[in-house]
Amino acid sequence: MRVAACVAVAVVLAGCSAISRFDFTFSDSDAGEPADGGPDAGGARDAGPDAGATDAGGPLDAGPGGCPSPCEGDAVADFGRTGAPLDWRYHRDDLSPAGLSYPELTMGDVRLGGDTLNGFAFNDDVPLIARCADNAAAAPCAGIAGYLLVASDPDDTGRGHPTLSFEAGSDGGVRVQGRLRSPDGMVSGETYRVFVSRNARPDIASSVEIVPGTTPTEFDLPVDTLMGDRVLITVEQTSGPTAAPVGLQAWVTRAGAPTLDRCQIGLRFDGTTPLDDRCQRFTVENRVDGIGPATQLSRSAPGANSWLGTSQELFELGQWLRASPAPVDHSGDWTLSLWANASTDSRFDHSLYADSSFDTPPGGISIWLDGSQAWARVHHTRDSSTCNDAGRPDVCVVFTALGPVSYGEWHYYRAVRRAADNEIVLCVDGVQRGRLAVSGALDLTGPYRPSLGRNVDFNPAYYQGRLDDLRIYDAALPCEL
Repeated sequence: MRVAACVAVAVVLAGCSAISRFDFTFSDSDAGEPADGGPDAGGARDAGPDAGATDAGGPLDAGPGGCPSPCEGDAVADFGRTGAPLDWRYHRDDLSPAGLSYPELTMGDVRLGGDTLNGFAFNDDVPLIARCADNAAAAPCAGIAGYLLVASDPDDTGRGHPTLSFEAGSDGGVRVQGRLRSPDGMVSGETYRVFVSRNARPDIASSVEIVPGTTPTEFDLPVDTLMGDRVLITVEQTSGPTAAPVGLQAWVTRAGAPTLDRCQIGLRFDGTTPLDDRCQRFTVENRVDGIGPATQLSRSAPGANSWLGTSQELFELGQWLRASPAPVDHSGDWTLSLWANASTDSRFDHSLYADSSFDTPPGGISIWLDGSQAWARVHHTRDSSTCNDAGRPDVCVVFTALGPVSYGEWHYYRAVRRAADNEIVLCVDGVQRGRLAVSGALDLTGPYRPSLGRNVDFNPAYYQGRLDDLRIYDAALPCEL
């Protein structure tokens, strides 16, 4: 990996705030914080920890006044520290096909340009996550003493991108706030994407692109969470031929964060009650289709990765799940997503998720597999838009192929409706695979409750395989990076 010694990227994780602008200023000292046995890091901006891991007065030192409540954790102050408020871990997004793999980085000395830094890295090379307070003499840390220094692999050679993670301790959501800043004398002009996802790369919650300079650029990234989710904060250099380290500050707060109010259904299929809807709106029934040959109910099985825990396995034809007591609200903006690992093909269509129907009122969406293809379909009241299949004079059906299917592997399906854009965007594994033109003025709520593993009003339960982490939110989340 080539490293431009004259270019650096700094990421800072610092104090929490419930407002979009930051309500404190920097000073050269800790502005009254108790001493921690070590001198200040020496930079003009002391937004991170002193040379010691903690101040005597508390675990967080995100700047003058400390990290405001209700701050969950500070990535700079907590860096590498056992017993921190959040169990921070340090990974590389290794760009695996479905985005499920995040190997942990190892602590050691890393050569970056003409400097040796101590931090978390991959085989003593980028991706790198280090704390500049621990490497104050290194040129890439000039002016960013209160930051983490991160470096990505812009060549996508397989080394991947630096990722920090923590486990969500409750249902609801958090905001990941912070800053990016270039080191003094090392402004690269390159573009960086900071994005937050859940448990895997394609389950994107929010993202931002930044071209950092020596004036810090702030970011504020909300993420809906269910307890046990692994929240992933990735910094990806998206331009330039060589690794340009950058400074990162990041902290986590619940102030102004998403709540369960915008979550319609959340099925992790995990824990002692795997069919519980964590968003507390639906009851999920484990069913056997009377037409199919199944004699047993579906069961728990290993999930898409360790962070997702267990999944629900429909191992015999005729098994399916139904959510009650009412249809999903498909008016306005929404996002539907789930993981699926189909074990075998069927001679008939086999649905992953379905609540679409011709019946009155026509509405809903279905995602299904048909031989070598995945498909998505929406029903709605006929209007002036073009229909793929007229069906009935008062009903319009639009559908699109989502690309080839590989059986025996996990894939992530997401449908995002942005009413203002008059469309539904469909992605597989974080890559856009299709669009459905649908007027944003239409209420797409249908008459049927959601089904997993079969259609709602035709075809038996032909799906065989595992399903994991179904979520529907009343918000248009990103579909792809």
